[in-house]
Order: sequence, then C-alpha cells, then structure tokens
Amino acid sequence: MHPIVNAETIKMRLDVWLWCARFYKTRQVANRAIQLGRVLIQGSKVKPSRMITLGTCLTIRREQIVQTVTIKDLSARRVSAPLAVQLYIEDPNSIALNNDIKEKLKLSALSTYYAEKPSKQDRKQRIKIKRLGG
Repeated sequence: MHPIVNAETIKMRLDVWLWCARFYKTRQVANRAIQLGRVLIQGSKVKPSRMITLGTCLTIRREQIVQTVTIKDLSARRVSAPLAVQLYIEDPNSIALNNDIKEKLKLSALSTYYAEKPSKQDRKQRIKIKRLGG
C-alpha cells in the first residue's frame, strides 16, 4: 500500500513529516530536535511548524550520523518502516559517509570489550584511566 497523498497533503509540517518518515519516534522528539537546530532546511535553522513540500532538502543530525535527504513524498499518517524509506531520497555522499562512521563506531565498541572479568587491580587501573581521561 502506498502512502496517502492528496490535495490536503501537498504541504505539511516539518515535525509531522519527520515523525511519519520514522526519523524520530514521537512528534515531541522531532519538535525538540528541530528547535535545537539538528534539522536544517537548505542549511538554515527553522521552526517545527515550517511547512514543507516535495523536493525540500533536509539535513538531519543524530549523534555522529548526518543524513542529507530530499523529500520525495508526503504521507498523511505514520507508515511502516519499508514504506517510510520511500518518502525520501538520501544523498549518496551522505550514505557513504554514514557507512564509514558506522564502521568506526563498531570498531570502537569492539575495542572496549574485555574477554575475561578484570582483576581488582585491573579494574582500579581502568577506573583511574577513565577519571584522568585517557
């Protein structure tokens, strides 16, 4: 089933679209991200109530991941994840950069894994290193 697009959905609020496209779990979280400047339209900070149309270019920053997407479709309601991906087109450069970042994050997560339970002396040493910052 294709997302609903009709005369009323030619324009829609930015926070609602981000929620419908499953970038954020709730509208309130989407609203807060926009207010904090984590969502930009053509590089400019905007308000959550900003009306968007097809072809609008968004930059969405979540932690270290930065996605540049162009709005391809509007939906009157929140849709499933496979359909949500059809609502936008992600920039190929953004995809490549994010894949590199995700790989680095995976490697850094693996480097902090310890094969065995640390001894009391090792644990104290690790705590000391954490407190001193390196």
